Amino acid sequence: LDVGDILANLVDPMVQVCTLSATGLGQADMGVFLVNCLTAITETLGKFASDLPAFAERLERVVAQRQPHLDAVVQLEGQHLLRISSLDAVWAALGGYRHER
Repeated sequence: LDVGDILANLVDPMVQVCTLSATGLGQADMGVFLVNCLTAITETLGKFASDLPAFAERLERVVAQRQPHLDAVVQLEGQHLLRISSLDAVWAALGGYRHER
């Protein structure tokens, strides 16, 4: 086995530990925790990715796993801000914001 294969095989257990550690947290807290944890994995191990293509590909999948958690946190926090500012009724009356990619 080369170093790239070894590192690539470490990523899934690291992601699994993050996911299990987030169990029991509230939805927003879980999202923030997972975004931070997955970012720490990709930023720390990303230093080795430029020389190891298979490993770089695996890290890209971790980045892709992070995005839905980030989207959920943004949505939850946006809803919370609307609620505490009493603008949620106005927002609903305006039809909300539809983000399309």
